[in-house]
Amino acid sequence: MAIKHMKYLQQEHGNPTEHYRLGYQECMSEAMRFMVEVEGHFPREAICVRLLNHLQKHCESISRTPHVNQTRNPIIPAEHMSTSKRS
Repeated sequence: MAIKHMKYLQQEHGNPTEHYRLGYQECMSEAMRFMVEVEGHFPREAICVRLLNHLQKHCESISRTPHVNQTRNPIIPAEHMSTSKRS
């Protein structure tokens, strides 16, 4: 079903890289909305600024990697592959 949906998106929206980037930006906006409205932080607080900067840099690094959007499985950085929980 996911493959069928991706094919649909490619036909309807043309550039899957651009579609991914727009979705990522929407997710960043939702993360900031959560931090402000649910967690009670101000948008210019250090934690919000650091989170947004991190997400923007990650989005830029993914956009520069040409093979990321051509694979079925997302590339997960090694630091996120740890099986132990951080406390």
